[in-house]
Amino acid sequence: MAAGAEISRFRIADNSDPRVFIDFALGRTTKIPESYLADVPSQDRTDPAEFEKRTNDFRINYIHALKIAGLGKRPISPVEKMISLVDWMANKFIFGAPALLFANRYFSPNRFRRMIKGLRKKDIQNAAWDLTLVQNWRRAALKGIKGTNPAILMTGDKAVQDMARRITAESDDEFRRHLLEPWGKNSREGLRVFNHYRQTWEAASRDPNRGQKVPNYQAQLRMIDDLEQVVLEAT
Repeated sequence: MAAGAEISRFRIADNSDPRVFIDFALGRTTKIPESYLADVPSQDRTDPAEFEKRTNDFRINYIHALKIAGLGKRPISPVEKMISLVDWMANKFIFGAPALLFANRYFSPNRFRRMIKGLRKKDIQNAAWDLTLVQNWRRAALKGIKGTNPAILMTGDKAVQDMARRITAESDDEFRRHLLEPWGKNSREGLRVFNHYRQTWEAASRDPNRGQKVPNYQAQLRMIDDLEQVVLEAT
């Protein structure tokens, strides 16, 4: 139910006048009257137990978040965790820009606090929703550039802000800087991560059978079950 309510709030905000939120963010008003919000009919008719599995973007990002959390538990160096994630994306799953940028910060020496708050299911889900938010915001932002409805992302979450800033890279050079920066200036570890990602991505892009290697829906559900058994703490 909570996920459905959250989606409803997103839809209301997305259809409301952005000036209302700008005024609130800038402290011009201390409250947003309900009368200022868009009247959007509720579409929350999905069985809550099945909501997450039927939301494709969330499901993909939940798998990514589980994998990142699982790698975080392994007794290997941070750069090896990042390289293992890139290899897994290429050979066992799919690439995801939000997950790549999140993990690059998470495994770097400059991680933000509480990016993954714990190893309970709701903690991993929270991280997955952050990835999904950035992914959908980027789509809306690119669409808005072509029209007259810019997409505004307002959040106090440093990790979300960081992903959003880096996911909008407009050149290979800028993307390279975005991957290197969290590891530190002139970091050999950061350069190793970037070079490995670039080589792996280029090889995957040339693979004519790449599409056939992507797990289907049922396989993804099995991946969730397997990863949850490894990652999640008993509650």
